[in-house]
Amino acid sequence: MRQAPQVLRLLTALLAVGTGVGCPMGPCEEHAPSPLFDGAMVGVGQPQALTVHGVFSRCGSSQEDRAQSVSVEVRDPQNRVVPATAELDVHGTSAIVRFTPEQTGRHHLVVSFSPVGSVRQSSLYVVEDHSAQAPLADLSTVVECLSVDRTSSGTWLCGSQALRTPDQEPQPLGDYFAPAVVAGDVVWVTEAARVRRYVDTGNGPLATSADAPFPATGAPADAPPHARLATATELLLLDETHLHRYAFSEEEGLRAMGPTPVPPRGWPRSAMTSPRC
Repeated sequence: MRQAPQVLRLLTALLAVGTGVGCPMGPCEEHAPSPLFDGAMVGVGQPQALTVHGVFSRCGSSQEDRAQSVSVEVRDPQNRVVPATAELDVHGTSAIVRFTPEQTGRHHLVVSFSPVGSVRQSSLYVVEDHSAQAPLADLSTVVECLSVDRTSSGTWLCGSQALRTPDQEPQPLGDYFAPAVVAGDVVWVTEAARVRRYVDTGNGPLATSADAPFPATGAPADAPPHARLATATELLLLDETHLHRYAFSEEEGLRAMGPTPVPPRGWPRSAMTSPRC
């Protein structure tokens, strides 16, 4: 009979282990702080009220684990201080930062929570608000713009589709997915087997200037070019294995200057340099 209470205590302990009652909770895991607003754009001259969250321990629960004060510093592109205020919320976990940018360009914000909450900093880009102005161009007649560019004479390029005025039909300069690159009033278009050069004369459709096979050997390229660089008279195309150069002159037209092999991606640096003697 004297052993019964001991047996009951043992049974109670086993039940507690089996059901989790009385067991300590798992370790508290901290998470990386949430990003602020890098890359965000705001309008010049427009009052801003931005919420900035502090960085606190998720494992803390007392008042000492929250910020008691906050300060802010905002600087414009010339590193001049912009008047700003910061107000801590009632929970001490975030702040409302208020300021009015008076200049376009990149602004830098530093928000300091104290005694805990860390220092948060980020960049904002201040731009002019043109939302009330008439649109520069209406590209709704084109299904999709893989890229947008403009010639010096004002013709818009939506991918390889040229559009001078909103009321005209787009002028296809090549295959729909053919990439185009603009250099002044010259537009280069690279199709699957040809390179084409167009010129914007200031009115009417873009005029075909010259074309040449791509690649110059006539054999299909291993992969389409993934990088392009152009001037009005020269085009460079980089694919997985070669750098292709094309040159244009009024006397000789468009000429392929011969591809230059490039080392495959992932080669060690030692493989791209010749050994010393």
